[in-house]
Amino acid sequence: MNEDFYIKGNVLRKYKGNEENVVIPDNVEIIDEKAFRLCQSVVSIVVPDSVTQIRWGAFSFCPNLEKITIPSSVMLISLTAIEGSSKLKTIDMPDNDSYYVKDNCIYSKTDPEYVIKTTINGVLSD
Repeated sequence: MNEDFYIKGNVLRKYKGNEENVVIPDNVEIIDEKAFRLCQSVVSIVVPDSVTQIRWGAFSFCPNLEKITIPSSVMLISLTAIEGSSKLKTIDMPDNDSYYVKDNCIYSKTDPEYVIKTTINGVLSD
């Protein structure tokens, strides 16, 4: 439901709902810092093709998040985007010019040191 989202322009600033399965609206291009941080109810999130950026901590510390679907349109993902979401089992994201998914982590194609995962300060979260 759109009232569950605080969107300013094309930026999703905050998810305010309590749904388990969340589909982000099509008009969103940027998922802002901490937009879903600490959302207890969220189990799965579908990011629409309109999104090109996922900022710092956008999906961090969501204790029940198990699956996220990210389109190939996303060209910028913060290192801490999914940090602390320890139940995350599935990252569904096709390869694109910037990223690929392997072993439930998102890797940069241009910087081998840039790995996005659910770890906190390099320690795997459980």
